[in-house]
Amino acid sequence: MFTLASSLLIVATTVARPAQPWVVDQCEVYHCESYAGELSYRLHVPSDERMSPRPLVIWLHGAGEAGSDNRRQLAWLELVWKTPSDAKLAPYYLLAVQRPADAPSWFQVDGHLRDPLDQLDAVLEDVLGRHEIDGHRVYLAGVSQGASGAWAYAIRHPQRFAGMLLFGPPEAPTELPVSLKRLPIWVFQSTGDGIEKLRRLQSVARRFSALGGQMAVTAVPNDSHDCWTAALNDYAAWSWLTAQQQDRWSPFAPGWPPRRVVNVAAWLLVGVTLAGLLGRRLLSSGSCGRCRLIH
Repeated sequence: MFTLASSLLIVATTVARPAQPWVVDQCEVYHCESYAGELSYRLHVPSDERMSPRPLVIWLHGAGEAGSDNRRQLAWLELVWKTPSDAKLAPYYLLAVQRPADAPSWFQVDGHLRDPLDQLDAVLEDVLGRHEIDGHRVYLAGVSQGASGAWAYAIRHPQRFAGMLLFGPPEAPTELPVSLKRLPIWVFQSTGDGIEKLRRLQSVARRFSALGGQMAVTAVPNDSHDCWTAALNDYAAWSWLTAQQQDRWSPFAPGWPPRRVVNVAAWLLVGVTLAGLLGRRLLSSGSCGRCRLIH
């Protein structure tokens, strides 16, 4: 069951931060109008996209990056693409939608009519219609409030993703459904968010393990809400995410985690199957026809 504590969403939010120019320059500008409403988004397209189907990373931003400028949602990605060359040569699609400021969260709460995750469905349909995506390598990542949104989105689409990387979710499910047990999940949480939150995540991880799932919870020593800087700089968390493939999980590499970061829950792997290693292309029924590239 997914529960929402609105007070947490107010307290534990990212501080608005400008996106770095080299990140912005490598992401095309789109606006989508669909049955679910309007949503602006950015899409990084790999330079060699025609060579073969490519992975897709869906990035959900924090509360501080909501708005309508179609730029702020790229904040913090400079921790992934540290140089202009990193951004230009990234070998995967990256989809970064921007939640409208008048939507209180990434998912519908308190009877609010707008549901950004419904809008994300429409955007994703359009991206799949325009590009060849490797269906075994679709990933979900979220920071702060975007991490809570990623939980909700994965529960809606339990068979879609090959890996999920979450940074400081203000709220998390109290239980994970068995339908997610094939999805490896790595959650980072700052100790500054309180030990009780870490304990709750550990409890969720233990129950998920009993279902046959794979989930790691890592505590990052920090007085602030920020756990993503250490996760991306010290833990190679992004490399872990993009190494995942459905039915072929990649555990921690030798030397992970570094000693100065505290691991509070062991990585729980229950086995590897060899089915589907040749990969598959993920296709939609075609572009929705309502999303347009803005030059």
